[in-house]
Formats: sequence, structure tokens, C-alpha cells
Amino acid sequence: MDQILIIEDDYIIRKSIGNLLRGEYEIFEADSGTVGLALLRKKGIAVCLLDVNLPDGDGYHLCRKIRSYSAVPIIMITVNDAEEHIIKGLEAGADDYMTKPFSNAELVGRIRAQIRRSRLQWDQEQKVIQRGKFLLNLGNYYLEYDGTRIDVTKTEFKFLKLIMKNTGCLLTREQLLEAIWDIDSIFVENNTLTVLVSRLRSKLRSVSGTDPIETVSRIGYRWKEE
Repeated sequence: MDQILIIEDDYIIRKSIGNLLRGEYEIFEADSGTVGLALLRKKGIAVCLLDVNLPDGDGYHLCRKIRSYSAVPIIMITVNDAEEHIIKGLEAGADDYMTKPFSNAELVGRIRAQIRRSRLQWDQEQKVIQRGKFLLNLGNYYLEYDGTRIDVTKTEFKFLKLIMKNTGCLLTREQLLEAIWDIDSIFVENNTLTVLVSRLRSKLRSVSGTDPIETVSRIGYRWKEE
């Protein structure tokens, strides 16, 4: 189930949107930019709904901050429909811009469109993921460090794709287990995931001398930012 993050300080509006989307999506709510950023780094958010007016800063600044490390689709929401404000939001990195009040059907339609576009863009354009000297080739299914090939299994490759794509964001063990489950119908238990990461770390260190995989005890893993 795709995850939607609503960053909106108005309790009634936030709950109304959440209730509308809940069931089709897993909903996370934030009443400030600070809480929103924390959730973005912990969850695999598919679309972020971002209010312009927040108690700890404006949404434009927050949008630029999110865009500095994440490509998550952002739909900005505001009461101001002036053209200059719309342009300001798009220039800050927003993918779409909606003005209040808006219909439920329009909001749902725009969220679905952003998710479809994000998936299509990933499938068509993202052929490699490069983080520093590490390069993951998605078309030919291999990992290399500074030109040296590192042998990885299908399961290790899938794990790498998830955490490298979401560099700096914490992915929970549950998210990783659910994603890895689909590989050749192999069920990956918690202990198996621990062993997988340990084995993969050994491979990365042997070639690069570094360990870019960060463990957050009992929660999950993230690929460290440069």
C-alpha cells in the first residue's frame, strides 16, 4: 500500500484529507515541517501533500529542503491561487499545486497521477543509481565500486536498490521484508535479513574499505548520505 504524507497544521483539514485517503493509502500526518521531515526520512512516502503555511516556516522553504535530497512527488496546498504563488511553489520543486477549497475527486485524481508518473519515470529513466563511487546498474543487475565489480545475489541486489534509491531515508525492517518477499517467492524472515545485511557489508568492505549501510537498532537500515 502506497504511503501518503500530509503536512498540514490545520487539524480539521489534515484529518479530513486523511480520512478521505485512508483505505486506499497508508496515511501519515504532520502538523509542522519538522515532524514532516522526520517522517519523510523514516517512511517510504509515495506522495507528500504540503501546506504552504506552517507554524515553523513556510512550505516553499520546506519544499526546497525536501527536494535537496528526495525526488518524492510533492503537491503543494494553499488558499492563495495567485499566479506568482503557484510559480513560486513549482520553482521550489513542487510537482503540482492545488488551491483550497478543492474537490475530493480532484485531490484523489492528482495523487494517483503523481504516483503513476513517478513509477513510469523510474521505469523509463532510472537505469543506474550512483552514490559516490558505488554504482548500481539496474538494467544489467550488477554493483560496482570505482569500476570494480562486486558480486551480489538477487536478494542483495533488491536490498541495495531500495536503500540506495532512498539514500538518507530510514527503511524499516518491515518495508524491506515486504519488498524482498517477492523475489522468487522466497520468504525472508527477520533473522535472514540480518544475515543478508551482514554478508553484504562484508562484500562492500572487501572492495571499498567502507561500510555505507547504517543500522538503526531494531528499526531498519539506511544508505548513508555522502
